Amino acid sequence: MSDLTLILKAVRPGDPKAAEELLPLAATYLSRANWTAAWFPSTVDPEQDLEAWRALATGPGAVTVNVKSLSFPYLHRGPTALALGSELSARGPGANHFGMIARARVKLAAGKWRFRIRGEGGVRVMVDGKAVIEDWAADAPGTEAADDERSMEGEAEIVVEHFVKEGTAEFRFLLEPVAK
Repeated sequence: MSDLTLILKAVRPGDPKAAEELLPLAATYLSRANWTAAWFPSTVDPEQDLEAWRALATGPGAVTVNVKSLSFPYLHRGPTALALGSELSARGPGANHFGMIARARVKLAAGKWRFRIRGEGGVRVMVDGKAVIEDWAADAPGTEAADDERSMEGEAEIVVEHFVKEGTAEFRFLLEPVAK
């Protein structure tokens, strides 16, 4: 059983056909995402100065990595422990006071889509420039979710921003079709 199948079963617990129904959609859309993620030490609180915080993602302390999913088991060790490349391991931020901004263009079918974040720290998810999840004060572990309706099939620009003050165990971003 694949990790994706396990995730889909968790999305609709008690529904034995959940994975079978949703797996083709998930494999079609999610596995094609090519994320560009930038991690950076965060000396700026995004609640106080969002533009200055975002500028850190392209500054000299930032490390950019291409990834296939936004699923990061930080285990309170920070981005350097993710084994996503020698540059991130050597130059990436430590466990505290870091930010991550990830971008991808994803082809989505018409219909309702659920955006879900699991972890701790502040977070914002934007779809085509519109915030669908925004909680910069989330310091405790938890899950945030929001739905977005698409009137027609097409490519969507998704931006995920994450801010950590005092370490985090994990950060996960999931995108799933909402079953009718």
